[in-house]
This record gives sequence, C-alpha cells and structure tokens, in this order.
Amino acid sequence: MAYFVVTYDLVTEEEFDYQRLWDALAAFDSQKYQLSCYLVDANATATGLFNHLRQFMHDVDRLMVVEFSKKPAWKKGLPGTKAWLDARFP
Repeated sequence: MAYFVVTYDLVTEEEFDYQRLWDALAAFDSQKYQLSCYLVDANATATGLFNHLRQFMHDVDRLMVVEFSKKPAWKKGLPGTKAWLDARFP
C-alpha cells in the first residue's frame, strides 16, 4: 500500500457532475481532510491513481496526486482526519 494526497480544483463544478469522482475516491481507503483534498491509501502509483481519477473530471479541471511516506504536519482537518493518520502512523 501507498499513501497519497489528492488535491483538485473543479473549474466546471457548476456545469459537470462530479459524483463519479467522489465515488471513485470513496472506493479507496480515503479521508477527505479539506474541501478539495483527500488522503488516500491505495495499492497504486501516483501516476496510476492520477490516471484513474482524471477520467471522472472535466478536461479543464486541475488534479495533483502526491505520494508520501511520513506522517504529515497538519492542523484542523475535517472529522476523521486524525483517526485516518493515527491508524497509519501510530
């Protein structure tokens, strides 16, 4: 397994249905920690995860997938963030 930060800007949010993107993120062991940012635990590479998620986005949207291996410094994530991180970085 690998850990990733997935961030995105939905440029066409008013015009495009992103439910498939959110469903794809939920299918992984993920945690939404900010409005447009997820922590993802997946058996994938950054490029593989990127390619999987971008199919659910409009061409003008922005997406970044970054792999990490150490507990990140953070403040005030959405509910569940602390538990997600503590489970992986005791």
